[in-house]
Amino acid sequence: MRYFDLKREGDQEMSQFFRMRGGARGGRSSRGGRPGPYKPKVFIPRVPFDIYVCESFFPRVKLAPDDNTLTQ
Repeated sequence: MRYFDLKREGDQEMSQFFRMRGGARGGRSSRGGRPGPYKPKVFIPRVPFDIYVCESFFPRVKLAPDDNTLTQ
């Protein structure tokens, strides 16, 4: 039977159709009631930033040479 045939025959066959075919669109049945609680946020472990390990990538800044003699 097609979806449209079941829709005409009645609501009970419609719900049976969705159970048979894997649920309504979106994966949840629309039987009323409250939606479930929110999903907990997935914990993704990250390595903390270590300045001592990355020191070669961030060289220390040197002071600019004094240019007072050039501007006078």
